Amino acid sequence: MVKSVRLVFHKPGLTVADLTSIHLDSESRTSVALLKVLLHFKHRKNLSGIRFVEAKEADASLLIGNKAMRVETTTSLDLGEEWTSWTGLPFVFAAWIGRSSECPPELIRTLTACRDHALAHLDDTVAAVDDFPRDAAQRYLAENISYGLGEVEIEGIKRFHAYGRELGLFKNDFRLNFYSER
Repeated sequence: MVKSVRLVFHKPGLTVADLTSIHLDSESRTSVALLKVLLHFKHRKNLSGIRFVEAKEADASLLIGNKAMRVETTTSLDLGEEWTSWTGLPFVFAAWIGRSSECPPELIRTLTACRDHALAHLDDTVAAVDDFPRDAAQRYLAENISYGLGEVEIEGIKRFHAYGRELGLFKNDFRLNFYSER
């Protein structure tokens, strides 16, 4: 469960089956695409029957980041949790991606060292947080985020891309090169 990408219902008792209008957060095209994939394939919603509107007119809103984590409601869907419960795979919301077909080994070592350093100094990162409760930030960064990209994560990326292509959300062929961390 990532906790920072949620579909929040505006009226008590609403379910995904009831949705006719949704406000989309424009901060993450990936999260918007994930919501559409989940609505269409998991929840069998016809996307043409859903209006994407301003927040004040919507049955629900897609919230991302601190906005999603600050909303106190039990009537919401965590999109990462929805994906994993449906596919059995993790959802990759972020990764280091480059356009080059080859990546120099030194860059891979540098990026891996940066990640490892950041994880070893997580307390320093949390101490710099001034707009969110530090204990919540600590739990979120330590418990809700995975910092590796293994075979199951790659399979999750491929599955998401396949569903997105079927829906017409992605037009390009899927060709990624993955590099070992060391």
